Amino acid sequence: MGPLPGVTIRPLTDQCSRVYERREHALFGMSPCNSYFSKDRIRRMLQWGLQEFESVHVFLPDYATRFTFLALGYEQRAAEKKARTETNALRNRIKRALRSLGVVDTDALIIDWNRIREEPAYLTLLARAEETFETDTAFRRACLDASREVIKHQRLHGRMTEEARLRIAVRYVLLKMPTFLDTAAIIGARSSVRCYHRPAAMDRALFAHRYSLVPAAHQGYLQVEFDLP
Repeated sequence: MGPLPGVTIRPLTDQCSRVYERREHALFGMSPCNSYFSKDRIRRMLQWGLQEFESVHVFLPDYATRFTFLALGYEQRAAEKKARTETNALRNRIKRALRSLGVVDTDALIIDWNRIREEPAYLTLLARAEETFETDTAFRRACLDASREVIKHQRLHGRMTEEARLRIAVRYVLLKMPTFLDTAAIIGARSSVRCYHRPAAMDRALFAHRYSLVPAAHQGYLQVEFDLP
């Protein structure tokens, strides 16, 4: 079945295109505090994914989000509360969309911290990303630049230096990184494509193999944009 009207698909590389052609699994990255992920657009994304792929999941960075608020200067408890509020709101929109599409066990399609925190494949990939951050100058710079983009337009609290804020904010980037490297290993699929509407410069460089850390051959990335009727 072809894509729904108003869906624009751009694989980042030829390899990503070949993985997409297999249509085995899609992981939708969704970001809290991002107005793009409205209830109507989430439903449209998941409707397309369920039609297009053998299986789909949504990645919800619930635990990782607290590091963004810590980097903005929130106290620990306030950061955790803010992250919980924002991610729960997004979780509820995802679950309502899935139910409207006939999915009964909505939790089964959401990958959150509780699901992956003890998953061996995820932890192995996270350790690789953390090691590369310390040893690969280009990768470390890219991670910090991506973190800077996350916080630069936000209201800052406290008197932390930019360096201190970025060292905290980069945890958000690193905790997500395993799903860019090998989602299939994490969830037990043969191949997977990560779907997001606006790839960061680091995402493009990662899939172009410009760092010592590279995605698995069966891992792809699609830039997928969903217009609303």
